[in-house]
Amino acid sequence: MALPEFQKTGVTTVTFDRGRVFPISEPIEVYQHRYDTEGLNTKVISYNVQNDFINAPFTGLSAANKTALETFFQHVNVNWSESDFTFVDENSQSRTVRLWQDRFNMVENSPNRFSVSFLLKDES
Repeated sequence: MALPEFQKTGVTTVTFDRGRVFPISEPIEVYQHRYDTEGLNTKVISYNVQNDFINAPFTGLSAANKTALETFFQHVNVNWSESDFTFVDENSQSRTVRLWQDRFNMVENSPNRFSVSFLLKDES
C-alpha cells in the first residue's frame, strides 16, 4: 500500500510517514428533516444535499511530517479550509477535498512522534 499524500499545485506535496489509523471512517451526511404528524404518520423532507467526509487519523508522524503539514496548510494556495486540495489515500485513490475543521492539533505522543486527525470534506 502507498503512503497517503496531500497535494496542491504550487505547494510542496506532503507524504505521510505512515498510513491512516484503523478503523477508517468515511461518513455520509444527508440533509433531511424527519417528523411525525399528529396522526403518527412519518414525514420526511429531503433537501437533496449530501456531503461525503473522510476521517483521516494519523499517529507516529515525525517532527518533519508535522512541520510539512503546518507549512502545507499555511501556504497561500491552501490557506487551511479556503482552497481544496488532493488527498491520495493508501490505495492510490485521488480525491479533491477541503479541510473541514477549525482546530489543527498535533499531539506529541512520544518524543518527536505526533498524532493528528483531519476531517476532510470530499468535493470530488
